[in-house]
Amino acid sequence: MRGATVTMEQQADCYAGAWVEHVKAGDSDYFTADGKALDLALAGFLEIADSPGTAAIDPNAHGSAFDRINAFKDGLDGGAEACSGYSDQTVGERLTEIDWLSTDDMAAGGNAPYDEVVELMTTDLEEFWTAVAKDRFQATWEPLKAPVAFDSDRSDAPACGDADTEDYSLFYCADERFIAYDDGSLFPSVYENIGDFGVATLYGSQYALAAEDQLGFAPDGERKQNDMADCLVGAWTASIFNQDRRVSNDEERLQLSPGDFDEAVKALLAFGSSSDEKDAAYGTGFERVGSFRDGAIKGLDGCGI
Repeated sequence: MRGATVTMEQQADCYAGAWVEHVKAGDSDYFTADGKALDLALAGFLEIADSPGTAAIDPNAHGSAFDRINAFKDGLDGGAEACSGYSDQTVGERLTEIDWLSTDDMAAGGNAPYDEVVELMTTDLEEFWTAVAKDRFQATWEPLKAPVAFDSDRSDAPACGDADTEDYSLFYCADERFIAYDDGSLFPSVYENIGDFGVATLYGSQYALAAEDQLGFAPDGERKQNDMADCLVGAWTASIFNQDRRVSNDEERLQLSPGDFDEAVKALLAFGSSSDEKDAAYGTGFERVGSFRDGAIKGLDGCGI
């Protein structure tokens, strides 16, 4: 095919996914594609992705890691046939190209100050779930209690009913309806090594679990609940990207910065299960990213609600 560089790169990523599906099916005499290998494949896209803020029309553009993974999953799910129709128009419509909000945003690498991240995300997540409760469930969202920060190094995680919270660094307490997070190690480390939207992705997953609980659509089993939560975080992220949701103060509407989708991918890969076993509490990094992608591309419909 002929077209923009990014279009050809996206199509190549799609065909790579189609080949990996061939390997997964056991049709290769030379390779296997288990959970660890697939995690590494997605991590590879992080290494060869465009720098945040790269324009799709740049002659050297290849796509963000999220966009490249999206194309890879097209091929994985739909085979080579899914890749044959790629064109400048179809690819251009799906790229998550995001401009810097300001020179200050660029200088900060798109990151809000650490001390503001949880507050900003809490405000937006409350508004998101208020809208979802009303529009999807004809229900009134009951706001969660204020999040509780703790320091895992001091073993001071808050109590949650009869649950043992000592070994947790991030959890939703259904009994008391609050989210607790490790402000001494986990979140600062994720912020420093991944970025503010890595923190937002992990924090948002707990809000999703709270929504499953409060609105009564939680599937059976911890693994399925966490899979759905990853998808719902993707749907929330898409609502910020698309700017198509009601907010109480339009001037303070949350906006994504270049690289935020990739930060979500990094966080989910970093905190995926190391095992393919279906009884693991979380999916592998590959599976978690796949669930996030479903929500980001298809919205709440992609999550089954």
